[in-house]
Amino acid sequence: MVELKRLTAGILVVILIASLGAVWWYRGYETNVPKKPPLWGLRDPPASNNLTWSDEGKVQIARGTMKNAPRFYGQFQEELLRLGYSMMMGNWSTTKCQWSVWNSGIQNRTYYIAYDGEKFLAIRGDYVDVMNATGRYWLCQNPENATPIVAPSPETEAKVVGLQLGNVLMQRNITVGPENWSGPLPDWYLGKFSFKINFGNGVDALVLVYTSTAQAEYAAYQLRKKDPGLEVLGDYGGQYSSLLVLKGRPEDVRAIVNIIQSAGNMPVRPDNSTG
Repeated sequence: MVELKRLTAGILVVILIASLGAVWWYRGYETNVPKKPPLWGLRDPPASNNLTWSDEGKVQIARGTMKNAPRFYGQFQEELLRLGYSMMMGNWSTTKCQWSVWNSGIQNRTYYIAYDGEKFLAIRGDYVDVMNATGRYWLCQNPENATPIVAPSPETEAKVVGLQLGNVLMQRNITVGPENWSGPLPDWYLGKFSFKINFGNGVDALVLVYTSTAQAEYAAYQLRKKDPGLEVLGDYGGQYSSLLVLKGRPEDVRAIVNIIQSAGNMPVRPDNSTG
């Protein structure tokens, strides 16, 4: 558990540093329609479809015996990560028995997964209900006796990116404030943070976070399809891929983009964009 906490803290620091040194790509109008990425729009990992789930109280539980339990466990974890879930606690001190708890605020879902030899156990539902259930059905170690860890999440990353950008603007004496985004949204995202830039007639800003470049590019395509007047910046570094969406008078939006450029976060047009 100590090694896990140290590793998670290291990951969080790396993400924060990456956010502060973000390289924003300027996204012009797409000439090619991107393919819908794998896992797009899913709430549950595809690996969960290989299990038989039963309702037990407020949660769903799946139990099984499989020779490839460790490999299946690894696949399950990878898919949870790609869907924006964050590990809340767990262990990997032994290859014979492992467990972990994953949570997603946006998906409003918690997973407990574990294997002991060829035994595999999964529990899903709301966080409190899942944690109560693990106290009765756990494998390897009772999570009630484990120390929760602070793991990076898409929601946290969206706030970090928004605060970093707000700081850049305030250094130029441009104030920002909380504001609900009134523009279009893609039909799926993993983290969201919006604010108002008090410049000119006002610029609405939205930060969206995904776990892959392909997901972010598909979201940008959906946004521009709904409103071609939007300007979209993308940062594809670090563990997460972020989009900054700007909405307002063209001259105001261009000025904000120039300020972000002048701060050292130089946007570059990707090869598949024009304009």
